[in-house]
Amino acid sequence: MKDFEKTGFKNFGRIIDKKKCLELQKKIRKLRKLNKNIFYKSEKEFLKKGRFYKYAPGVKDHNLLISNELEHDLGFIEKNPKFIKNVSKILGQNYEIIKKSIIRSVPFSMIPKWLTKKLEDIGRPNLNPYIKDDFQDIQYFLNADFHQDMQTGKKFCTLYVYLDDVGKKDSYLQVLEGSHILGAQIYPHYLRKSNTKKDVWYYNDNKELIEVKQKNIIGKGGTVACWHGLTLHGTYYNFSKTPRVSLRYLIKPDSKSKNSPFLNSFKDIKGKISIKDISKARLDLNDDRSFRKTGMSITF
Repeated sequence: MKDFEKTGFKNFGRIIDKKKCLELQKKIRKLRKLNKNIFYKSEKEFLKKGRFYKYAPGVKDHNLLISNELEHDLGFIEKNPKFIKNVSKILGQNYEIIKKSIIRSVPFSMIPKWLTKKLEDIGRPNLNPYIKDDFQDIQYFLNADFHQDMQTGKKFCTLYVYLDDVGKKDSYLQVLEGSHILGAQIYPHYLRKSNTKKDVWYYNDNKELIEVKQKNIIGKGGTVACWHGLTLHGTYYNFSKTPRVSLRYLIKPDSKSKNSPFLNSFKDIKGKISIKDISKARLDLNDDRSFRKTGMSITF
């Protein structure tokens, strides 16, 4: 796990019971059926009823994963000895889960036509603004260009649990190892893919150019991966007929923790670990927080 200091990424493999993951996935699908009816039926309806703020599942409310409606014990994940052991090795023993939510990667076939046109060439099209309030207790994505989760200065790792089997057509996660070294950067990021080196990207912050290695997270249900909050990661389109269902955890070290691969990684970070004016952290957003077309770096 010491490698995490340099790579900012670790794939734990399939450490969670696949059958229990499938059981949870079936419950989620039953409670929140995915079809075009959960979306606003037209742009006119969206402009009347939709919004570009407060549309994500909350930490303590409007979040299906922690609601009484789901009533599913997550102990098979969070109390799993292998889960605890792996997370502790990266963050230290007294880590804290600060948020958890359900993520759905949605195929084009399930999105209304008026919306697919609108989302062309948008790098990070979060679908929740276009979904009716009752269904926003899950996070929906079409794709997600390479981005960072941690830009406010709060130190945490992101951890994903696949509930489905995820292959190359299922919007698998892609992570750029070592990209956290340049610190918090404004999106879109300065990235170019190598034409000669397999899975290598060139990443720069206008001061320094580094090579980073692309790692693909492909695996059976129960596969778990963890990355630094400043590590670039994303997903391309879902080419399968069904949505990929995953759980996303944000985990921070205990305030008393002094020595862990995660905390030690900050010694090598060359840039700042936060962006002072968070409203300027994304150039793909207009003043009203609506999405601006910028294209994207991530590929299939």
